[in-house]
Amino acid sequence: MPFTIIPDRPRTDILTYEVQAGDTVFGIAEKFGIKPETIMWSNPVLEQNPDLLRIGDKLVILPVDGVYHKIKKGDTIAKIAKKYKVKPEAIVDFEWNKLDGPDATLTPGEHLIIPGGEKPYVARTVSVYRGPIPKGAKRGTGNFVWPVSGYITQGFWNNHRAIDIGSWLGNPVVASDSGYVVYAGWDRTGYGNLVIIDHGNGYRTYYAHLSAIYVRIGDSVGQGQQIGAVGSTGRSTGPHLHFEIRYRNVQRNPLGFLR
Repeated sequence: MPFTIIPDRPRTDILTYEVQAGDTVFGIAEKFGIKPETIMWSNPVLEQNPDLLRIGDKLVILPVDGVYHKIKKGDTIAKIAKKYKVKPEAIVDFEWNKLDGPDATLTPGEHLIIPGGEKPYVARTVSVYRGPIPKGAKRGTGNFVWPVSGYITQGFWNNHRAIDIGSWLGNPVVASDSGYVVYAGWDRTGYGNLVIIDHGNGYRTYYAHLSAIYVRIGDSVGQGQQIGAVGSTGRSTGPHLHFEIRYRNVQRNPLGFLR
């Protein structure tokens, strides 16, 4: 018998999603078929740090990839289009926006969906120790070992230039390579309890969301030495280690280095 295939219709409305235990921005994006950056660019609390998820948070989920823009005084469609690197027609033609043309009056406080819009990535900065290298400080080998046992809960992508390694609360975290500690303590940008190790060869490693820190600034540490314990500080949604490798302050994919 002949049959008719009904194609999936694209979603046109904005949804609200409540964050569940174990969620990540990447995982939520996969559920809705959009890019993780779109989740970040639609929810200001996540814009600078995708790890700032709390169970029960309500997230805006756009129907398409792009930016959710809150209109400000003085905004025009042309200015908004230029800011997000799209053509004005993309904004005007998107049905949800209900605009009657490129010169439509915009009301401050209301929102527009900017299909295909983008925002530049800005790496978080932490003020670290910049004094002389401590006497006897170990130097990195250039080889990196896994800093904790566990499993990857979130990989490296454009706005999450790190890996998250899921583990259990209190599991030992070790130095991925030898070096000296240039930061050890609480960070307000979303890392929570954080240790940063300078390896003396252009590389630094970041260990975030710790439940305990066992080193101080200036300490020399050997590869494999315990520096802390897994936690979930920084409003993450489960115990994990946020791990970064930076070379001359450029974030690199740790999976290309770990052995």
